[in-house]
Amino acid sequence: MDNILNNSQNFNQILCQKHELPCLYLKADSDNSDHIYACSNCIYSYNNFRKYLSLQDIKDKLDNTVLMNWPLLDEYELTKQIQLFSQYQGDQKSIQKNITKFFEDLQNEIEQALQKQKKNMLIYADTISENTNQLFDYYREIAQFDALKNIIDSNTQKQQKADQILQIFKINKSNQEKYKNKIKQELSQLNQYQTIDLNALKYFKNSILSQIELIDQNENLDTLLSLIANKTNNCNESYLKSVQSELLKIQDLINNLNIDKDVFLQGKKQIQIEKLSQDQIECIETLVNKTVDLNEQYQQLKEEKDNNMIISSKLQPSSYLIQNQLFKLDNLLTKQKLENISKLLRSYDNEGNQKFEIVKGDFFIFNMKIKQDCLYRIVINLEFKDSNKFLFIGLVSKSHKDQVYIHDKSIINSYTISNQGDRGVSKVIKGKCLRDVKYPEEYNQIEIRFCVKNKMFQVSDYPKRENINEINDDKLNLIDLNQEYYLGFELYYDKDCLTILECEELQYQN
Repeated sequence: MDNILNNSQNFNQILCQKHELPCLYLKADSDNSDHIYACSNCIYSYNNFRKYLSLQDIKDKLDNTVLMNWPLLDEYELTKQIQLFSQYQGDQKSIQKNITKFFEDLQNEIEQALQKQKKNMLIYADTISENTNQLFDYYREIAQFDALKNIIDSNTQKQQKADQILQIFKINKSNQEKYKNKIKQELSQLNQYQTIDLNALKYFKNSILSQIELIDQNENLDTLLSLIANKTNNCNESYLKSVQSELLKIQDLINNLNIDKDVFLQGKKQIQIEKLSQDQIECIETLVNKTVDLNEQYQQLKEEKDNNMIISSKLQPSSYLIQNQLFKLDNLLTKQKLENISKLLRSYDNEGNQKFEIVKGDFFIFNMKIKQDCLYRIVINLEFKDSNKFLFIGLVSKSHKDQVYIHDKSIINSYTISNQGDRGVSKVIKGKCLRDVKYPEEYNQIEIRFCVKNKMFQVSDYPKRENINEINDDKLNLIDLNQEYYLGFELYYDKDCLTILECEELQYQN
């Protein structure tokens, strides 16, 4: 492989026998050396990126990186796991340094916390001692033990002693209510403080030592906390901190419990909700609520046998980056008989590429979340069954994406194939206007390049890029950089579909 790479510049001189383009890839599952070289067109024709190995990827590969499509293992999950563990490769000293730093930081934080608690407890103990001394000083004052002792020890006559003692008793009796209230006040202040129990402090110490021993062994506790902290539960931060604090108090008990380690259903994994933004989670919540509402209305239709009822439902989309891709379905059920309800479908083709298709009936709208300052490059395969050939692709502002259609004239838009109108990308940069290029005879794939911040939107035939069109100037002027934009897709007719073959973010250059 290294020898091949050392001579990789020669591949620019090797042309594909089928497409006469430079061979930049190796067909990893080839059984014939004559078919091992491949160009970019081969990839799109074969439509399976995982079976093609880029020479540049191999040439640029670092020792601690993993290529997801090489070597061929027939089990994608195995390579994924190798990639997961690749972070533990490399400089052992660096790993040791990070571990040492963690425990040094932990030790410092614990030391600071203990010193703070020690100081607070000493102040606390001094306060109890001071209040206790005040109580006993007052008790000795009203008891007059010294006065009684002096009278008893004096050499005076018996009767004289009795008279002196009686006088003390009378003073006590006359001030009894005053003494009682004062003592209650002193006791009330003391009762506000809990007695310091050194045995309890020993239990606290043992608990801390046990928790330190359980570092990286908190499976039960970590599982419970992760389930509770799932963002879809909408728990506030104060509650989560409170639960964590209380559970940590009984950490030893929780981690010693014999709880089944198989948390999830067989073959299922926890959705990585923590990687989603709050806006994306709210989109999922809206989708769930609208789906439930749709099911209820569908059931009502069925029960009432009213096949002409109109149900209007808008299901919000989530980010393009969400693993399971949730798509917007607008006006899903229209004035049709129940048995002819329109259906829209988002699926994947055989090679795992994302595919949008109208299965039956009404139009399909999908808005993809994008970065405003990023240059995007998207390659799309088109498949139109209807002779009218409608496809709208364009920038949709956040304020409009759930109110109007993409083809509305108030929206920045681009259609790449249409037999009607003069909106969209009709400004020719190279070649001809795409509306004048025959589909599918001359092309059936398009490449879109756009950047909101730089007000750029180009569409071209692909892969030759012989005809490059831009969005009209009057539409570009509608872009408001103070707003957030989505990339919107809209299909119209039965069986029309598009498949996203590539979607990448590029560094923008003026």
